[in-house]
Amino acid sequence: MVDLQEDAQTGIPAGGGNPLVVSGRVKPTIKTAPMTNDEFTAAAMSRAAYIQYNEGEDAVRKYAAKNVGDGWTYDPELSNEMAVVFSRGNESAIAYRGTQQDPP
Repeated sequence: MVDLQEDAQTGIPAGGGNPLVVSGRVKPTIKTAPMTNDEFTAAAMSRAAYIQYNEGEDAVRKYAAKNVGDGWTYDPELSNEMAVVFSRGNESAIAYRGTQQDPP
């Protein structure tokens, strides 16, 4: 069994993002904190990057209007198949998608 140190605030084991491999069957007991509004916004932006790649600009516009709040606006002129760009006043946020196969 691997003994991991937990983050003091979240109780989540520190592991650098790699999966934990243990012998036998175990039930996960990680304590999670509710997501913040900033985390929800970041997750929606990330999802928008996948939508841009798979479904195109119009689909991102619809998704972003409904799911990306907090004053962020989708910028199609700066976005491409690898990433989407959102702006809010004098700020920009870039959300990259991960690796995946070409859409059908």
